[in-house]
Amino acid sequence: MLSAQELRRQLIHVATVIIPLLYYFFPDIGPLTGQQWVMILFIVFGGLFVFADYFRRRSKFVKKAFFFFVSPFIRDIEENKMTGASRIAITFFLILAIFPIRISVPACMLLSIADSASAIVSRWIEKHKWFKHYTIEGTLAYVIAGV
Repeated sequence: MLSAQELRRQLIHVATVIIPLLYYFFPDIGPLTGQQWVMILFIVFGGLFVFADYFRRRSKFVKKAFFFFVSPFIRDIEENKMTGASRIAITFFLILAIFPIRISVPACMLLSIADSASAIVSRWIEKHKWFKHYTIEGTLAYVIAGV
């Protein structure tokens, strides 16, 4: 079943498409390219999130602050481990840092859009599981959104 919390979570997930779009379109400013500016901003803000996500399990203060901001988007299974948002931030950083722009931007956009489409459809329909928690419907949604 697709809960309101899961729908909010997936809308935020789709909104991460802004990162590869900024990476592609951000203008050069001063001595740095647009891509360098976006990576700096991404390291600062994404790094802060991943840092907070990691240390929330070791500090009550960080945990309280972290959950104040993100509790509406956290799944129950993520309460004691790294969130999907941190994994996406790390993945985006690695993809954008390693691969050329013609590969990295579409790959990150695919992750933002197709992964959310599959999650929404598989939780909404949830009829034919084929591997662990994956459904045929969600897999088809991923392929269709990816194309």
